[in-house]
Amino acid sequence: MLRNSARELLSLQKQLLYRIYIIPITLYGFSLWFYNKASLSFPLRKIQRRAAIWILGAFYTSPTKEIEALASLIPIYLHLKKLSSRSQLRVLSLPHSHTIWTLLENQHSNLFLLHHLSLENITAKQRQKIKSSITDVNSCLNSFFSASFFSAFNTFNSELSSGFQLSDKFSSHFLFHQVNHKNKKSKDSHLHKLNNLFDSLMIDSNTIIIISNASLKDNITILISYVHFHSEQVKKTIYHAVNITTTKAELFTMRYKINQAILIPNISHIVIITNIIYFVWWIFDLSVHPFQVHSITVAKYLRTS
Repeated sequence: MLRNSARELLSLQKQLLYRIYIIPITLYGFSLWFYNKASLSFPLRKIQRRAAIWILGAFYTSPTKEIEALASLIPIYLHLKKLSSRSQLRVLSLPHSHTIWTLLENQHSNLFLLHHLSLENITAKQRQKIKSSITDVNSCLNSFFSASFFSAFNTFNSELSSGFQLSDKFSSHFLFHQVNHKNKKSKDSHLHKLNNLFDSLMIDSNTIIIISNASLKDNITILISYVHFHSEQVKKTIYHAVNITTTKAELFTMRYKINQAILIPNISHIVIITNIIYFVWWIFDLSVHPFQVHSITVAKYLRTS
């Protein structure tokens, strides 16, 4: 029908149709058949190849990888691995009394009684013969998290409870200063206010100032942070990290510096200066987002300080 339409669709429209409608229908229930040693991705590669040819209007003899790249389609086996890893990590959101925990290794379970056929109770040779998503879940948890992480992990963390969050109980204690960088007059005014604020806070013995900035070059993230207290530079830290986003590096540094700040006695104000303010928003945002672990940790630091 689409091929014979009066007006030919654009390549972008074809790609959206494939990604929004065909992919979800094709991969529905993938976790039932895509697991350890049981991949059925060959028919899916054939489907995606035909889709890429349709999107680009390419020749049928065109190489698969090249037309997938030109059509902006992720290889199907990588897409399956991405969906599978997310599905496996979703186990962490299950209650600790869920049956799945009884089938994993003891380090991932808080239950004293495991199933007699759990991965903890079988040999390594028997594990290699198992074709099941349970083994993939266990391997995924082993590769991502240590045992100490699971001992501290709590699906129903009290910091996430409505009415108990910092933003609910202490909303008047947080203040964000934004600026319109496109407006030169507004930007200059903001810089002037920031300089005056910085000068006044430098002589305040109850205030600590955290300054951080991150940059990314050649897959290496460089992050520099300063901590100023009472007109003195208390600490300067330079971090280098490989294959990590600037967002992750910036949030980790803020978390680390806030922890250092609250250890100094008689501190009543913490000022964070950064070039991108949404990093600070994420730190104090306890809704669902990819960096929630930093938000929960900072909330605990501030609540106990």
